[in-house]
Amino acid sequence: MVFKGVKYYLPETLPEERRSELAGLLQQHNATRADSAFDATHIITNSDAFEEWRDVNSEEAAVVSDLWVERSIAANKIQNPSFYSASRSKIFSGVVACSADLRASDEEVISVGITSLGGQWRMGLTKDVTHLFAMSTTSEKYHTGMQYRDQTNIKVLVPDWFDHAVLFGNSGLSTDTYEWPDPSVLSRRPTVSPAQLEKAKRQQRLSMSPQKKALYKTAAWDPSKPKLQSKGVWGGYRILLSSTLELTGSRRQIVEAGIREAQGVPLAYSGDGTSKEELRLLDNCDVFITRYRTGDAFLKAWRRGTKIGTLSWLLNAQVTGVQTSPLDQILHFPIPAGAVQGFDKHEISVTNYTGEARDYLKKLITLMGGSFTPSLSIKNTVLVAAQMSGSKTAKAAEWSIPVVNHTWLEDCFLRWQCLTPALPKYISYPPGVDFSSILGTRGIGPDITEIAAKEGWDGGEEEQEQEKEKEKEKAGLSQNSADETEKVVHIKRPPSAAKPTPKRKGKAREEPEAEVSHDEDAEARKKAAVGARPRPRPLPKGKARAVESEAEASQPDEEEERPSPPKRALADLGAKVTGRATDCTHLVVAKLVRTEKFLCALAGAPFILTEQWALDSARAGELMPEEDYLLHDAAGESKYGFRLADALARARALKGALFKGHVFYLMPRVPTDPALLRSVVLANGGQLITNQQPTARALGGHEGRHVIGCKEDDAAARKAVGRVYSQEVVLTSALKQEVDWEGYSI
Repeated sequence: MVFKGVKYYLPETLPEERRSELAGLLQQHNATRADSAFDATHIITNSDAFEEWRDVNSEEAAVVSDLWVERSIAANKIQNPSFYSASRSKIFSGVVACSADLRASDEEVISVGITSLGGQWRMGLTKDVTHLFAMSTTSEKYHTGMQYRDQTNIKVLVPDWFDHAVLFGNSGLSTDTYEWPDPSVLSRRPTVSPAQLEKAKRQQRLSMSPQKKALYKTAAWDPSKPKLQSKGVWGGYRILLSSTLELTGSRRQIVEAGIREAQGVPLAYSGDGTSKEELRLLDNCDVFITRYRTGDAFLKAWRRGTKIGTLSWLLNAQVTGVQTSPLDQILHFPIPAGAVQGFDKHEISVTNYTGEARDYLKKLITLMGGSFTPSLSIKNTVLVAAQMSGSKTAKAAEWSIPVVNHTWLEDCFLRWQCLTPALPKYISYPPGVDFSSILGTRGIGPDITEIAAKEGWDGGEEEQEQEKEKEKEKAGLSQNSADETEKVVHIKRPPSAAKPTPKRKGKAREEPEAEVSHDEDAEARKKAAVGARPRPRPLPKGKARAVESEAEASQPDEEEERPSPPKRALADLGAKVTGRATDCTHLVVAKLVRTEKFLCALAGAPFILTEQWALDSARAGELMPEEDYLLHDAAGESKYGFRLADALARARALKGALFKGHVFYLMPRVPTDPALLRSVVLANGGQLITNQQPTARALGGHEGRHVIGCKEDDAAARKAVGRVYSQEVVLTSALKQEVDWEGYSI
């Protein structure tokens, strides 16, 4: 009965054999299989970037590593999910550590580090301890740990393992060279002969896992090399090969043949294809393979939630038979267009890595714009070495060429910057540690949302904005909903006689605060507009909301006459800016609008005020009573057929749960931007899926699952899933804070 009440979901990022094994263990101990990630209480995964990660509410489902299953069974009790995170940033996830004889100061540092990075700390040597840190062989805990290590698999090791795992940020750092009774990491670095180096390289090749071999082979493959054997991994997925891959003629034919062999369907261009045709084909594809993370096609695929990967990822999936997440490996997700600035000045050589691992590093170097040289000369700028031994490292020292481990290359690649190699992380070579063992374990992961915001998805912005305006016209959205630049201001003030700001359920603040957001002027909005925004997340329970204001975009001839809200004056009152509509307690607008920000903010039942409130508050040096500035827009209410006051009353009662328990599947031709719909649905407590085709099986027997489509969608596809709703079931329902299921059925 260990897993009684657990509904589990196993993503496709897990190999099929492992999924079968875990499913057997879970069901044997009373767990129930969930139909999807959105029905699960526990998502058990080897990747924190599994397919549905952007849409799953982490408050409703625990995302854990597969180790959680085995440890829970061993303890005959469900383990705390927070100690078995699937996030790669939690490098000590699953670790239960204890000290044998550490000094008090060292024990404090290590215990804090272990727990803050996902692990647990025990004061005593309990049965569940996995790592025992010992400075010597004299303590009682040391002898107990060594006595039972074969039965319990406990690692008795020196604390250097903790130091190096943190230094390199790698959870896969082997403990072999750190383990007692003979931790080689403590010995002086021996002189290694050429024969010993060759033996070490042979050992590298023999000990390399099939997954690692496939990673290296597919990373360096090109159509001129022998054909790779493919496994049936795609299951009928429609796959679009981008023109950025520059696959023409026989090269394209070879890749497409591999897709068919793996049971995929390559979408056909007329000829070698154009960018316009590529955009059209994206409407009907499940997987988009491209080289760069820029341009209209990439941005459209990202907004629609289409699975995006590189050619290396495609080939790796076909060779291994596993749809790993493209975000789990740095070569599996598209790169920015253009080389890393300044990297073209680097001539880099590699030593002490085996052939395919060396080719993998060569790929990293050349993609960033650097030059790879097989041999080392005085012209080289950097030598990348797996071990500090051999003739190349000796020559590099003689010629004053920096010698670094491969983490320097990986960091340059992940940040797309030419970083200095003169950091301890890059020049450290602990005795007995072979860096080739941790090569190929880095990926972007969920940090992609930050990268997306930082890069702004450069390229094709003008065309994107035109396309989005057309979409909004079809959907009835206000014209400024996509190109607003929001700023929210926190204003601290003493309590007033005004009605308290409505809040979601959570801990009350001691001092009332207000936030006000404002648009920049039209010119700034135009410059700041981007084609894609990071996916918002539902607001964590108990978190106080902010106050936000929104200035509706006016016509050009009105822009000069209407003064913008006095942001600087409000800032002097203690205000701060935020861009999260779901956080706001005060929303400032010129009139009633159907923008993304308005619809998301409305779910939290904020004060909706005129701009005069911000102006008068700034002049008075304090926030004015909200009741005198509430928005009254009879024309807007007549246009949309509702009363704003009634909608706010319903929002206060619902507390952001209008769509709670509801999952919406999006068909490919819906005219509204999927990112906008996702934001509105999430703000109202629901889920929206864009990267999974709705099926009768997925929908059957689930009242809370719905399909959003349009008349332009394939008639047979609409018929197959039953009832289909227009996008108004989300947009108008969010505005009115009530759902008319019959009224929006197509």
